Amino acid sequence: MLLLFVLFVHLWISSSAKECFKFLTRYLATFSDEDAYAMNEAKDEAVRATVDFLKAPGMFQVSLVLGLLCKPAVAQLEKDAKHALVYQLLKIFLTQG
Repeated sequence: MLLLFVLFVHLWISSSAKECFKFLTRYLATFSDEDAYAMNEAKDEAVRATVDFLKAPGMFQVSLVLGLLCKPAVAQLEKDAKHALVYQLLKIFLTQG
């Protein structure tokens, strides 16, 4: 939770979308498949990272998309009824971007 707090402070102070994205992906990297409760807590942040990435001009890089897709916190969105379309959109950016 401390890392999330630091992220929000950084978002508030910084105007760099890329820098904020880096912090958020580092936060998402702290989640693993073994902790179902924590993974559920990470869903909103995974959606936020994905949407922020897709909306940010000039942020598209295949390595960043792959980095998001391989994180368990983001990968869980594929099977989530509410957020599956966000995950599919990210995959489209990877395969057709």
